[in-house]
Amino acid sequence: EPALKVLRKAIRDARDADESEAKADTTSLPEDWAFWDYTRGKTVLVLGGDRRNTTLDRLQTTFEFSELLWESQTRKVQSAVSQIENGSIDMVLFLARFMDHKTWDLVVPPCKVAGVPFVLVESGYGVSKILAAIEHTLGRLK
Repeated sequence: EPALKVLRKAIRDARDADESEAKADTTSLPEDWAFWDYTRGKTVLVLGGDRRNTTLDRLQTTFEFSELLWESQTRKVQSAVSQIENGSIDMVLFLARFMDHKTWDLVVPPCKVAGVPFVLVESGYGVSKILAAIEHTLGRLK
């Protein structure tokens, strides 16, 4: 649809800006970081955005996740819900700019039932953005 050309370009530009920011982010975590219990050795699911292997590797290394699963396709959310329900997921990260409300509505209730913490990352997906979101959200649980 030609009328959506401007919108598609704005979405591409926002995604490219987030990717550039994520690549430039060299934030590291201190050994005494208060939230290692939520990340170190845990299986974490990222919902939204486009899976970028360099970003995935950087996040997995920085937060010391045992496994980082990244699902960007809404139609595969039901599989993610099953993983949450069967206890294979330790935490969920929602990339708010790159997902719809339907995903949130499908995933949050099973997280609550299973006791799986979930974190809303308002913008971007670099280490510093995810770090801030984890500390903000999970800091209330400590």
